[in-house]
Order: sequence, then structure tokens, then C-alpha cells
Amino acid sequence: MKLAALAVAALLTVQPAGCGGKGTTTDPYKPGALGCERAVHVEAVRIGSAEPRVRVLVNEECTDPSGIGTQLLSIDLEYRESLGAPWLAVNSARFPNVAPDHQYVLTHHPCLSGRYRAKVGVAGTFDTGKEYRASVEESARINCDKPRDISS
Repeated sequence: MKLAALAVAALLTVQPAGCGGKGTTTDPYKPGALGCERAVHVEAVRIGSAEPRVRVLVNEECTDPSGIGTQLLSIDLEYRESLGAPWLAVNSARFPNVAPDHQYVLTHHPCLSGRYRAKVGVAGTFDTGKEYRASVEESARINCDKPRDISS
């Protein structure tokens, strides 16, 4: 059972074909300076014959990761069935440490076709003690009948 869980976790971090919107941040957390930018990708995926899931993949690119003292990254996933329908919170995850590979993954099951929105927030301190905050949002229309197979 543990081996299967590890295999699923490893496969869910497979890089998507292309990442969506990039988030930028406010002072003192400027892209190109000391800090990070985030690319967020929301898609339906499956592993082999398993049921499809919604996956949110956040990739960070940092100019100087050693300059970050602390970081808390959060992903909130919302769903709405049709245009004009209210957004419903369906899943969330908190990552209290900087990931070694700067990848953060949230998966949600069951996969329901419709529009999903991922809200990614980051707060922390540089090693100088200066605080930073950033956020990025990405939405996508998901068709759970046609998930991307990430088992290969």
C-alpha cells in the first residue's frame, strides 16, 4: 500500500505539457530580484486505468532559493459547474516548507467536469528577516471524460 501511494505521488508530480498563468508579486518580492515566480497549471489527469483526478501543479522558479528564510505556500481549489454558478471550495493544502524541487501538488477526487480555479498564496521571510507575500490565480475548464494519462 505504501509503495502504491509513493508511486502515485511520484507520478502526480510529472511536469505538464505547458504551464498556465505566471504570477508576479509586489515589493519586496520582485521577479528577477531575490525571490521566486510561480507557474500554476490546473488539469484533469489519470494514472493508467485509475479514475481521473483534478491536479493543481505549482512550479516555482527562484533566483536565490538560499535567500528565503521561511515560506508557507497554500493552494485553494474551487469549482463551479456552469457560468454564473457560485464558486465552491472543494480542496486545499498547505505546504509549510520550501520544497527541494520547488514543486507543489494538490490532487482532488472526484473529478467533476466544469471550471476549476486554483488560488495560490505565499507568505514568508527572507533570511534578512524582511517579510514577503504573493498570490497567483489560475482557472481552467476541465473535461473529466478526457483526462491526460500521466502514467508514461
